[in-house]
Amino acid sequence: MILLKTDIVGVVFLIIYILFICAVMITPPILTFLIYKWTKKKHKVLKIISLCFFIGVTVFMSYQSYKLITEDETESFGPKYETVELSQKVGGVLVCNSVYTADFHSWDYDINYNYKQNDSLYQIGSARYSGKEWEKDEQFVKYGKWLLLKVSNDRDSDKLIIFNTITKKTNEFIVSPKTIESNIIWKSKNIKSKLNNWDTVAKIVDVNTAGIFKVLYIYRKEDNTLFDQNGEREIIYKINIKNGIPEIIKIQEI
Repeated sequence: MILLKTDIVGVVFLIIYILFICAVMITPPILTFLIYKWTKKKHKVLKIISLCFFIGVTVFMSYQSYKLITEDETESFGPKYETVELSQKVGGVLVCNSVYTADFHSWDYDINYNYKQNDSLYQIGSARYSGKEWEKDEQFVKYGKWLLLKVSNDRDSDKLIIFNTITKKTNEFIVSPKTIESNIIWKSKNIKSKLNNWDTVAKIVDVNTAGIFKVLYIYRKEDNTLFDQNGEREIIYKINIKNGIPEIIKIQEI
């Protein structure tokens, strides 16, 4: 009954992980023992060296196994909390409140951003770095009355945080496979793709002071072959200077 209430996928991954760790821990001592058996027949000096090496490896792997078993799970899997302040080239400070969590599948950084300017603090949005490291290097790009901040939204998508320096209000624009393929310009290209596929990923490459940002879109082709499965397009957006809304202006092959 307990097993039925447990995440079956998680249990399978746990079993695979334990078997993998056992294989990693056992293999070096076995190999060094075989080396010892071989050198035993060859030369006395080699015999002594291989014996010392075998003992050293066995002790080291035993210690690593002990650390793995006794390690506090929260140290490996979180949650871990961190606050990072990043000075901005446009002025002010970006305050990043991060929560790190992990499991046997992957890891995530969930971040809430605040913009500190003079004596004021503005909450401007959030991000998620899933399965990749958070580089802690976010920088605003200024475009007219707008401050633009490129961040990660999830494994397969990015986000542009758009902050109005006059009203102090924020919009978040998600760039994802779904938002791209629902656009009228994309539909007009009649590109055949598989939307719900692991390979389908949209990531912001560059944001400039002219309000233009480029997106690399990798998608799985609908009629793919073994050697030609994925397609790539560069999606170019332009931000409306008046309302701060991004619009696709061009889609081109890479």
